[in-house]
Amino acid sequence: MKIKKLKKVLAGMLSAAMVMSTMAVTAFAAGSDTILKDTGSLTINKYEGNTTGKPLEGVEFTMYKIADITQTVSNGVVDTKATPVEEIADKLTAEELTSIANGSTSSEEWAALLQQISLEDLTEHTNGTTGSNGQVVFSNVPIGIYAVAETDAPSQVISKSANFIVSIPMTTDDGDSWNYDVVANPKNATAYGGISLLKQGKTGNRNASALVGVEFVLQQQVEGNWSTIQSNLTTDGSGVINVQDLSPATYRFVEVDLGENDGYILDGKATYEFEIRLVDGESHIFYDANGDGEKEDQNGDGSVGYTINALNEKPTLEKTVKDGDNWDDETDASIGDTVTWKVTASVPSKVNELKEFSLKDTMSQALTWVSEEEAQLTITTDPGVELTRDTDYTLTVPQNNTAGGSWTISFTQVGKNKLAASNVTSIDVTFNTVLNANASVGSAGNLNTGELDYSNAIYPTEDPSNPNAGKEPGKDVITDQAIVYTFALGVEKVDGSTKTPLANVTFDLYSYEGEEANVTEDILESSGTPISVAQTEAGVGHYVVDGAGNATLTTDAEGNIVVNGLKNGNYYLVETKTNDGYNLLKEPVKVEIDVTFATTTSTVTNTDEYGNSTSTTTVTTSTFEGGKDNTGTYEIEVQNNKGFQLPTTGGTGTILASLIGILLMGGGAFVFFSSRKKKNA
Repeated sequence: MKIKKLKKVLAGMLSAAMVMSTMAVTAFAAGSDTILKDTGSLTINKYEGNTTGKPLEGVEFTMYKIADITQTVSNGVVDTKATPVEEIADKLTAEELTSIANGSTSSEEWAALLQQISLEDLTEHTNGTTGSNGQVVFSNVPIGIYAVAETDAPSQVISKSANFIVSIPMTTDDGDSWNYDVVANPKNATAYGGISLLKQGKTGNRNASALVGVEFVLQQQVEGNWSTIQSNLTTDGSGVINVQDLSPATYRFVEVDLGENDGYILDGKATYEFEIRLVDGESHIFYDANGDGEKEDQNGDGSVGYTINALNEKPTLEKTVKDGDNWDDETDASIGDTVTWKVTASVPSKVNELKEFSLKDTMSQALTWVSEEEAQLTITTDPGVELTRDTDYTLTVPQNNTAGGSWTISFTQVGKNKLAASNVTSIDVTFNTVLNANASVGSAGNLNTGELDYSNAIYPTEDPSNPNAGKEPGKDVITDQAIVYTFALGVEKVDGSTKTPLANVTFDLYSYEGEEANVTEDILESSGTPISVAQTEAGVGHYVVDGAGNATLTTDAEGNIVVNGLKNGNYYLVETKTNDGYNLLKEPVKVEIDVTFATTTSTVTNTDEYGNSTSTTTVTTSTFEGGKDNTGTYEIEVQNNKGFQLPTTGGTGTILASLIGILLMGGGAFVFFSSRKKKNA
């Protein structure tokens, strides 16, 4: 704003606040050269402080004419005089007027004479504003003496330069000629503020760490409108952006790009607004650090500068399976067993600002979704919040008895608002499946994959000056897996003497978890669990565990039986029928299946051309020990010996033969594999 009514006297006009090409308005002594031009120029170079290193843009100067310069020639002598303009002539004494008319008034005397004159007493001649080079040029200035005042300045200027007078033209340093192009270099005392921004990222519920390469812009508010004044502000190796030399005004940082920080949610709606104000001539930063809408002085305690903390969030997803009383990456089960799974997702604090936030689970063909009732899908949150289906979320599930199906939970805006308002940090979804006959035996296992889909950016809808206005978020995807293993039992039935395979021998199979050391058929019938099986398409000798199966385990032509779909545990074979001439086994045959397994996970993140990332965590078997060649199939050889008919008459030889026969009967087999199941921590 021009200071036309500022009643500052024109004193100290050639003070230390400026440096002119000529340091005084030279007295107009007789004998000076004739002024040959009607106009001249004044160039003002405006710099900050006491050095000339930094030009100052936006400073307005105004020129006021205070005297006319005239020359007369008498007897070859040039006489130069100054005549005050009409507005101030009546404010000077006759003595002062005579001094001016005689050309004997020095610049100091001018200042003293004009102490009683205010700017509003003068008529503005012209004004101009310094450009980016700190310079303003007044051209075609009529010959005369002028007062020059700094009438407007940027907000960082805390002390304007002193008003000064200048004569157009002025005498040169040697006093021998006139300088029509006058240069002045006034200085200002300025105050600037500096501020830093620390960018951190938080993955799930872990501690935050610095994010490198996140890009911001800095905007300044002018007359209620925001405009970008600095772009490409990128966080350094410590996650910091530092901006200096900000003049008093209102500013804001806006995040525009996450760089290579895949998976994080870009918060392009959030604006980190602050003000730089002058307090007792010093720059202070005012910022709403408490989030209550009030900017507070962050330097009131005498500190210098301030750091704004900005946080991005990256959700996490974990898929686990129930293993006893624990949740692990892996377990084992028999076909027909219920396998319970859990999907755990962290919830971003601004989940309500996300267009999409949904959970999905995809089951392998070895897993059957029986029904909603059997699946018992349950959603729990931390802290606990009651979520209502079709209000807070929608749920789609497979049809009953579907193998390899999937379910999806999509949170509605109502639900996302509830999660955010309740400060929910995580969601658990548990559900049941049944391991079916499609299960793979061995180290390949049977996978179940959880998935989290979420919007990877938050953009404004009501802030047209925000550089992110009008943008649409993409979608990031996180997947994780858990695995269930199952194993097999192989039986080879042979003649105990010749090793000839015995076909069409039948068995019953039991599992037993009791403590009895010598397990009998009676114990199995009372305390064991019979294993029902179904015959596979491969025919006799090939079976799979099936709770509804009624097949009888029968050796094929090669004397073999294979039963797929058994978990770790103790099993017993009870021979129920053998070939003619052979004796049935008197005792059950024990087989211990004890596979040691463990998994490792690896995560790969891919980003498409639109910046959408997919983070895929894959479960891989790292340890798998047990069974033949560590395949998870336990093979045993069961021998039968031919029997005999007891004679109907007695005798010593007969009795001896009978005893030998008894000893040979029931040449059963006992197989024991000892190892302990262990898992990676």
